[in-house]
Amino acid sequence: MYSLFVSYSAAIVLAYITGMVAAYFLVRRFVFDATLQPLSESAPRFVVVNALAVLQTWAVSVVLAGHLLPALGVLRFAQEIGHAVGVVVPAFTSFIGHRRWTFRRARADAGGRETDWLRATARATNGTTGGAAVRTVQPRDPVSER
Repeated sequence: MYSLFVSYSAAIVLAYITGMVAAYFLVRRFVFDATLQPLSESAPRFVVVNALAVLQTWAVSVVLAGHLLPALGVLRFAQEIGHAVGVVVPAFTSFIGHRRWTFRRARADAGGRETDWLRATARATNGTTGGAAVRTVQPRDPVSER
């Protein structure tokens, strides 16, 4: 719908931003366990991963719609096809980025406890956290929960 009011390229970016805002809250709630990542950390990381993804979407869409498809003789629905493919490509790379960085799971420390991102960072910097609170999460034991 944005393309009714702005250029094709701008419509791609505006649609992506709209989707990104909705996706953050849906992904945080339903896809990844975001309880160990505070909103102040995961939201900016989500934006970075999606900023890279929107560049992928734009590049693939524009190259396909403006160059490759016309060169192959596909003129009808070239923009729609280009955009559809452009949206699919970063779905995979974004998932990997969010899983490994935005909403990454805590790693176990030497005592078998899961530590959040801040504790792991503090350990890597000789125990300093800059005054921030650090929490340790005890892992669930599936055997004792029976």
